[in-house]
Amino acid sequence: MTFKQYVKSVFHSLLIPTLSLLLTLSACAQSPIRPTDGKGKTADALNLLISKKYMINKDGSYDLHLHLIRKILTYKGKKDFADFKFTYNNSYQSVKINKAQTTTPSGSIITASKKEYHDILAPWTAKASIYSYARQKVINLPSVTVGSSIEIELTLHSQAGFWISEIFRLANPISRKIVSIKVPQGTELRFQQPPWMPPAQIQQNRDDTIYLWQVKDIPALTPEQMMPADENVGSCLLVSTFTD
Repeated sequence: MTFKQYVKSVFHSLLIPTLSLLLTLSACAQSPIRPTDGKGKTADALNLLISKKYMINKDGSYDLHLHLIRKILTYKGKKDFADFKFTYNNSYQSVKINKAQTTTPSGSIITASKKEYHDILAPWTAKASIYSYARQKVINLPSVTVGSSIEIELTLHSQAGFWISEIFRLANPISRKIVSIKVPQGTELRFQQPPWMPPAQIQQNRDDTIYLWQVKDIPALTPEQMMPADENVGSCLLVSTFTD
């Protein structure tokens, strides 16, 4: 299946979920989001900032800078997010942690030590019949309690081949999410975004073009039984440099 065919199939599967999401966003548009889940209960966490800045290099490789700030609201949120996990493939990708810290409810900042950084095989490869290069960076963030905030900054370098799938609605609400992609001149970027999202802001420079997507105050996704994959619930941005 070509990239265009895949995008077309995903787009059709997004139509009904997108209509539901448009109604939800319209209701929330006049006021900031509350830290609740889709059923009105207190959310487990609030994503204060998700910033992902991609830079595609002339040789086709790319770099990602991730900046995440997340506030913990419940005990379940602590259990779910006290360990930060980032999946990558070490056959063609490398990851560097630039910052990993917890801000306690009293305002104290506690930085994770190097011994709290771990690099493990991705859990779903445990029963694989052949060796897998799928890995997880796991950081045990210190002193995480209800009311604290965690902050992560990392850099990923990936060899040639750019394909990403960015989700703009999660199980916990998002205060702000930013995705930017810097593309060198001569490289064509193909993308398909959810219809409800504002159009990409495009800045053309002499040597590159920058694409920017930004959303604010996105409510939590209501969990349902037999829910489809994230890319099929109307909130997925698909981007690639691959040709048909």
